[in-house]
Amino acid sequence: MDARIDSAAAFSIPLGVAHVIRNASASIVEVLCSLVISEQLLGTNEILVIEHTGCKILTFTDADADRLVKKRLGKKALQKTKDAFKGE
Repeated sequence: MDARIDSAAAFSIPLGVAHVIRNASASIVEVLCSLVISEQLLGTNEILVIEHTGCKILTFTDADADRLVKKRLGKKALQKTKDAFKGE
């Protein structure tokens, strides 16, 4: 998820050769569907997970997220967000 990292340059990968999926916490859980599609439909045969040290997301709790959404977007938006995650 760290936009400061240029994956193509870091690994000398030509444009159009790799599917780059970025997410928080270096966990495949949130991107599993994308990985399956990439592998099954697009022929990806290698997966590389890269994480960095001192990741701030690891200190961010569900309660922190709830507070931010409620403060910035309101109670209704918070409930919609919670309802959307229940459907997973």
